[in-house]
Amino acid sequence: MANLQITTPRPLTSTDKYQLRYMFKEQLQITNNSTDDDKQDTDDIIDFAFDMVEDGKTVGSIIEEVSSCMIDMCTR
Repeated sequence: MANLQITTPRPLTSTDKYQLRYMFKEQLQITNNSTDDDKQDTDDIIDFAFDMVEDGKTVGSIIEEVSSCMIDMCTR
């Protein structure tokens, strides 16, 4: 089981963010064929997660917050 209390030991670099964004979009199945709204929502969620990482939030709290945001977006 993953340690949900960990935080990043250093700020994310632009390369880190690029690679993470690519992996997240792949996991969420966001492609060139996705709607513009889906692409924008995904970018917003990823940016929100990056902000929380940079604020020193734990993995567990980031998962909780992002999950909540995704539920809100899906019920709109």
